Amino acid sequence: MSKGSFKDFLNALGEYESGKPTGDPNQYQVVSNYFNFTGKFQFAEPLLIDLGYYIPGPNGYYGQTATNEWKGSWTGKNGINSYEEFKNSPAAQEAAIREAFALNYESINKYLAKEGKSIDDYIGKAFNYTENGIEKQITLSLTGFLAGAHLRGPDNLVKFLIDGYLSKVHYDEYGTPITQYINNYGGYSASTQDFFFLGEGDGGERHMFDFTWKWGANEIVSDFNPVNDAINLKDFWYSYKDFKITTNEKGDVVINLYQDEHSITLENVKLSQFSDKNIVGVKGNFSDALANKGPLVVNLFDEIEGFYENADFTVENTDQDISEEIFSLNIEMANSEIYPFDLENFNFDSENSFSKLEDLVSDKIYE
Repeated sequence: MSKGSFKDFLNALGEYESGKPTGDPNQYQVVSNYFNFTGKFQFAEPLLIDLGYYIPGPNGYYGQTATNEWKGSWTGKNGINSYEEFKNSPAAQEAAIREAFALNYESINKYLAKEGKSIDDYIGKAFNYTENGIEKQITLSLTGFLAGAHLRGPDNLVKFLIDGYLSKVHYDEYGTPITQYINNYGGYSASTQDFFFLGEGDGGERHMFDFTWKWGANEIVSDFNPVNDAINLKDFWYSYKDFKITTNEKGDVVINLYQDEHSITLENVKLSQFSDKNIVGVKGNFSDALANKGPLVVNLFDEIEGFYENADFTVENTDQDISEEIFSLNIEMANSEIYPFDLENFNFDSENSFSKLEDLVSDKIYE
């Protein structure tokens, strides 16, 4: 028998996390003692970084620091530009917890896939485990998994399922075991449609498209729905300054992942339809990826240097900051002749940038 609806699940989890009853507006403003977990669901800095709301301050983020310091900046996602705005926005917090569930759900399945399993292999089944040498049993459910991953992360939830016993990583800072959350908040009626949804969509299921390091790949997604779906770049530990969002000649969105020389094309998705709500696991400001030029330029120079094996490239107007635009280039050939190039008006956004730049270099050298 179900304990209740998905909304009932959120209310129960929020009451325990915040220590305040459902309906109390102060739920969203609660800040825990010492660790500074915040809000109805006691958000931490790393989670809001992964969800694209928060940029860590000079001291780093919780885990690198002893507490959640909240001294960083905010990206403006869902209209949130400060810590105080986040604390005073029930809508943003309710959206963020659903985004967290979606991200964790996909991560759980990804970790389980490495073991040849999936969430469906566990849901609804009795699970035997050991706690302090004592054999115990718990019934597994989707909401229990969501709650357990919220407490200790999807990686530690999967570790518990695979190992079958509780270890130090399965307890939170206050000594709460992951099994308490799996049991107490398990058994509610829920489906992925309850959290794989952006809020303004067509009511369909939200799909999370996971990408990882794949050097030189040109991947094409033909069924991406910008209303509901999202690209997960968490594996890259990227900020928006580390990649470029542009379009191809058809007007399709193209995501260029510079460090991996890897592109993702979203067929039939226009730039006007794509926003920060369609990307998870990335830090910083979405607008940085729209304006970025630097890394693509550097990669193009590397390719051309390989083509002209005697050429030596020097770049002006940049100090290795990949977010900086590059305006000029000097090429010194083996005969010590230097060929300067003014690149201020060069279009680096095109997928044919390499051939265009190569033509530019060839015309100058062989004119």
